[in-house]
Amino acid sequence: MRNSTTKGITTERFQLDRFLEVFPDAPIGEITKTIHPDFVISNNNSSIGVEITQLFKSNQNNNFAPREIEAFRELIVQLAKDIYIHKYDIPLDVGVLFSERKLTNSDTSARKLVNIVEKIASGNEPLRIVSADEIDMPTEFSLIKVIKTTSHSSCSWSVSQSGWLSNLDESTIQTAISKKNMKICHYRKRTNEIWLLLVIDQIYLSSSFAVPNTVISYIYDSVFNKTILFSCIDKKWWILNAKRLSNPTHHG
Repeated sequence: MRNSTTKGITTERFQLDRFLEVFPDAPIGEITKTIHPDFVISNNNSSIGVEITQLFKSNQNNNFAPREIEAFRELIVQLAKDIYIHKYDIPLDVGVLFSERKLTNSDTSARKLVNIVEKIASGNEPLRIVSADEIDMPTEFSLIKVIKTTSHSSCSWSVSQSGWLSNLDESTIQTAISKKNMKICHYRKRTNEIWLLLVIDQIYLSSSFAVPNTVISYIYDSVFNKTILFSCIDKKWWILNAKRLSNPTHHG
């Protein structure tokens, strides 16, 4: 039985719990939230530290990180939903696929979205999917799906994903490992055995990846006792091949 000294569930604790549910050699004991590493799992015989880091896609949109872009898009859609519900009587489910155009003003983009949604929903079709190639759509958006539903209280407005995932690559993984390698002395002040858990998470498009076999077979430079890649939502895990370093390598 696993016990915890923490109150409430953080994202890291959620990820750890899901990992411990499926990993066959998961340590059993009391889970303590610490700073370096994130958690220590201890029992009468041993203790294992677990450091967790989430992998995100590289920044490809000016100075905004992928998750910041994602959150800004979610804000626009939520603002548009609120405006629409107060203005129109026809309840709708709406899915929005954004273009790669830089977003600057959430209120302006939300009002543009309301206008185009109202235009798409003005016909008799119960479901309509419209792309930017078909109508004069604001440049912020690539595709909009509109479904007429029964009530505003149950309607859903959401940011749609493009339907494909970029491949996770060795460089993204090694960069994350190398940053954590530098802190190994802090981690080992708590316990000698330290695992590194690298998390990808399909809840966010910015942390969603396809995992090719080449990434799993690659040999990484790591100072950790175990280096594990974990897909949090579908609970898949891979122990990564690692060339154990005796000391972390400093860059720059």
